[in-house]
Order: sequence, then structure tokens, then C-alpha cells
Amino acid sequence: MRRRLAGLLLAVVAVSAWQISPAAVRDVLAAAPDLTIVTDATYDVQPASHRIRVTVDMVLVNHLVD
Repeated sequence: MRRRLAGLLLAVVAVSAWQISPAAVRDVLAAAPDLTIVTDATYDVQPASHRIRVTVDMVLVNHLVD
């Protein structure tokens, strides 16, 4: 019974902490225009070999200047 109560209390504390977390963390998403990422993924399914081969090509351009 005590373990169940402790687990419930821990879940309540975790959800409460998540709800009152600072909104400033979301501001990081605004930094995206300084970096451009273009990707192209190719999936090659090989049933006879029991595998899927994934190839990802990425081009990254940094628009910031030091």
C-alpha cells in the first residue's frame, strides 16, 4: 500500500512540475532561421536479408557570421 501511495505521489509531483515549468524553454525554437537543414531520406527494404537500409543525405547551412 505504501509503495502504491509513493508512486502516486511521485506521479502527481512530476505532472505538477511539468505544468509549472518555465515557458522560456520554448523560446529556443525561434533560433531555427539561423541554420538551414535540407534532408533527403531513402529507404531500401530487403526482405530476403531481413533488413531495411536507410540512407539520409543532409545539407546544413549556417547563416551566422562570426
